[in-house]
Amino acid sequence: MPKFTVLIIEDEKNIQTFVGKILKKQDYRVLYADCGKEGLNLIHSQCPDVIILDLGLPDMNGNDIIQEVRTWTSTPIIVISARSAEKEKVLALDQGADDYITKPFGTSELLARIRTSLRHSNRLYTTDSLYIRPYRYEDLVLDFSKRELTLDKQPVHLTPIEYKIVSYLAQNSGKVMTYAAIISNVWGPYADDDNKILRVNMANIRRKLEKDPAQPKYIFYFIGDGMGAAQRQIAEEYKKGVMKEDGKLLLNSLPFSAITTTYSADTLITDSAAAGTALATGHKTNNGYIAKDAKGKDLKTLLEMAQEDGKATGLVTTTRITHATPAVFASHNIDRDDENGIAEDYVKSNVDYFAGGGFRHFVKKGGELTSKRKDDRDLVKEFADKGYKTFVSESSIKDYKNWTPKEGEKAFVAIEASHMPYEIDRKAEVPSLKYMTEKGIELLKQDKDGFFMMVEGGRIDHASHANDVMGTIYDTIAFDDAIKSAYEFYEKNPKDTLIVIAADHETGGMGLGFGANYFLKLNELKDVKVSVEDVLQKAYTGNRDEYFKYIADNMGLKDLTADEKAKIVKAMDLEDKDKNASEQFGGYSPVAIAITHIISERSGMQWTSYAHTAVQVPLAAVGDGAEEFSGFKDNTDVAKLIGKAMGKEIK
Repeated sequence: MPKFTVLIIEDEKNIQTFVGKILKKQDYRVLYADCGKEGLNLIHSQCPDVIILDLGLPDMNGNDIIQEVRTWTSTPIIVISARSAEKEKVLALDQGADDYITKPFGTSELLARIRTSLRHSNRLYTTDSLYIRPYRYEDLVLDFSKRELTLDKQPVHLTPIEYKIVSYLAQNSGKVMTYAAIISNVWGPYADDDNKILRVNMANIRRKLEKDPAQPKYIFYFIGDGMGAAQRQIAEEYKKGVMKEDGKLLLNSLPFSAITTTYSADTLITDSAAAGTALATGHKTNNGYIAKDAKGKDLKTLLEMAQEDGKATGLVTTTRITHATPAVFASHNIDRDDENGIAEDYVKSNVDYFAGGGFRHFVKKGGELTSKRKDDRDLVKEFADKGYKTFVSESSIKDYKNWTPKEGEKAFVAIEASHMPYEIDRKAEVPSLKYMTEKGIELLKQDKDGFFMMVEGGRIDHASHANDVMGTIYDTIAFDDAIKSAYEFYEKNPKDTLIVIAADHETGGMGLGFGANYFLKLNELKDVKVSVEDVLQKAYTGNRDEYFKYIADNMGLKDLTADEKAKIVKAMDLEDKDKNASEQFGGYSPVAIAITHIISERSGMQWTSYAHTAVQVPLAAVGDGAEEFSGFKDNTDVAKLIGKAMGKEIK
């Protein structure tokens, strides 16, 4: 059981040592302070159970210490002093001391007074009497006098801090306790008000006490496609420094974090299919494979495991819903580009909620809506025949927003023919990732067995492929906004919810800084109004004067240097002369790439690639079982840990 901690604040070394030896023989943990300032620091940091205090200290009066301590804690204070005058005793007791012993004193008396103080500090009240008794709840017993916690009659080892938390909560059983109250009582009033350390300790306590601590009812799996550490950091710095909004992104603020490797079975630089398969199944596979191993065998996904447990399931993305990352959760295919086949798998998948873009792989060819299907199947109708609410194309947005999900309903939502718009280009009426996530929560939470929902910020990847710094920033912030919706749900259901935020890989080789430059100048980005891929690269049609006016108005490039203008003109020459020039720039317009590189360099950063990179990526988690998501991991470990949280073993 945790030892009681006694702090001795005494400047006379012989008394300090003598008392310390006596207490250690009685199995107390002893702390020493030679002066008042050191004593206050130890009270704040160590939270002792009893304070033994001399009044005549070299740097301050002991009564001042009593006064300060009593402003925030009722920790017992026993004064040991050579001052025997009655007025000295009365002053100390009135200031808040619990007991007063004059020197010289007997050791038996001191020990008895310490025991009395401990008993008094652990009193529990009932309606008709005042007495010391153990706290009991079902098979849990907390014995304050023995400082011992048992569960099913078996002792539970707690650290001193964990014991203080449990003891404080037990003494306030039935009351709503705020984070601030718990932190102040356990760590003192000068403790950092960030509740991460409390969450960590609470997670450890729950793991020790709950019979089934790691099977959350509600699981959110957020995947930032292409979102490396640099993408997360630049988005946070822009939001804080340029947008002047609240500081840290939520995804950078969760209590548990890790770093993960991303390589696939056949290359160090993964694609989204192989990385997604690892995150969805816990197994490595080749680039291009969707939830199949390297030999082509189907791999069971976390979503499918959740369905086996009766949970509702959802897939939400800003890409086509048939794109690699959502596909790996509800489809099995050796070719990620077979999006028509993936769409057919979805009809059979029994997923309760689909939301994103890509209706072109579901609607019948030859109809009013753009279709990529090569057969006569109308998968939207097949969904409707299975009882799904269907919201297809921008014409359905109003109906989608007016829809109030009912228990047992299912929904297929595909707003765009291809991907959802970049956040920087999104019109107000088009559902955001946050909105689609919230609508999914509204539907899925009605399932009595809980839910599993994967939410992908897919266009972070696309923006980084195009070396589009503002597209990356806006979509990362939009992704974080969606996470906030899940976090609000978690705050209402903290014991039953797990949120995991992962990335499949980094894209673009985003470098925050280059050359001999030590400063980022993110204000240079504030006048960028459009995305590179969907808007900017379509703007140049051969009219150079018109284009320079366009980039002045929409990209903030009103004051081009001679060197910058020369780079753009060179790109225009290349694009005018060679229709295939984009092949040299990752498939993007040479002129658009020249523009985005100028903007990037003005802001103090550069890119190394139009593809993915092999760098490790961050991971974060909060909620039931989140403490497992820390340290150095492989992407397969993420799926295995979520599986473990679901009571599944992935081998």
